[in-house]
Amino acid sequence: MPRAAADPQLGGRHVRPEPEALASDRLASKASRVVLGTLLNLASLLGLSMTAVTVYAATHGLHPLVVRSGSMEPTIPTGSMVLIQKIPASAIRVGDVVAVKRPDGVTVTHRVRSLSRSGDLAQLVLKGDANKTIDPDPVTVASGGRLVWTAPLLGRIAAWTASARGGFVLGCVVTGVLVSLRRRAP
Repeated sequence: MPRAAADPQLGGRHVRPEPEALASDRLASKASRVVLGTLLNLASLLGLSMTAVTVYAATHGLHPLVVRSGSMEPTIPTGSMVLIQKIPASAIRVGDVVAVKRPDGVTVTHRVRSLSRSGDLAQLVLKGDANKTIDPDPVTVASGGRLVWTAPLLGRIAAWTASARGGFVLGCVVTGVLVSLRRRAP
């Protein structure tokens, strides 16, 4: 730890750090500003990217989903975020990757293996690319979501930030940044 000398101009009661202590404090302060600046830039870039994807998705009728299982790997890795565009049953084709709600209420994103149409409805036989067999029950739909875009790991990040733990950590980071910025304000 650097030594300090009494400052005779201040009556000897106050301690003035020696020059090398001031230099090391300035260096540490500069390093922390660089790290903080880098973190702020990365957070800003991530925020702008997420905003751009959200605006694009909203203006083009796309809906984000997080893939929670490995049934479509390697085409869609677990933890990916996918954008789905709603299409009528008449536009669904064999080979499409679609997101549909099964009768049990679970949304599944699988490939259409075969289909039959009846009026405005389509009965879809689905299979995950990683699955050995087709899904046990066909799904009848009036519309479905066609896969438009996949972003590996982005779904994990989105799901984590939406969780209680992620929200707490993000809140702490934002608070730390704001406190740091407030300390720098004149």
